[in-house]
Amino acid sequence: MDYHAWLGIAASLLAIPSYFFYIRNILRGRTKPHVFSWLVWTVMAGAVFLMQIYSGAGAGAWVTGLTLVACIVILVLALRFPFGYIKTIDWACLVLALGGFGLWLLLDNPVWGVALLSLATFASFAPTYRKGWHLPHEETSVTFCLDGTKYVLSLLAMQQLNIVTVFYPALSVLLNFVLVAMLLWRRQRIKP
Repeated sequence: MDYHAWLGIAASLLAIPSYFFYIRNILRGRTKPHVFSWLVWTVMAGAVFLMQIYSGAGAGAWVTGLTLVACIVILVLALRFPFGYIKTIDWACLVLALGGFGLWLLLDNPVWGVALLSLATFASFAPTYRKGWHLPHEETSVTFCLDGTKYVLSLLAMQQLNIVTVFYPALSVLLNFVLVAMLLWRRQRIKP
């Protein structure tokens, strides 16, 4: 096995505890995921996984496939919580995400597809950022920290480096680490 495969395995193995902590905290009532973010992330992970496979990402796409499975599980769990916190911006993010996925299918161009889906991914973090700003103790920061780290490994595992295989994971690294920093900063200012 070459180093791409080892890094793909390492990134995938890192994803397992990341989602384990998040799912455990949901089941214990400590984490209340934003249903729209997880719906959008499920659509994004599915679309990007297909595009990465199509574009030759190889082992670098494994973590995105595992992320898709975890997103589906968390989305189902998120449906248990009331939706009173959903705002107009959340609907806009969902429409953007679904529109980006639809345009990729319509255009059959993975470069435009990943650009649109990355824009939608950026927008999909908005509901969780907003909720995390007001309720920072309702998110599991270790999950987002491990997610950012797994995408660093995923980038290193890419067998083909191009805009389609690299842009989404690179953006995910940035968005996850910024979210973690914001959650930790807000927790120091807001008591649980």
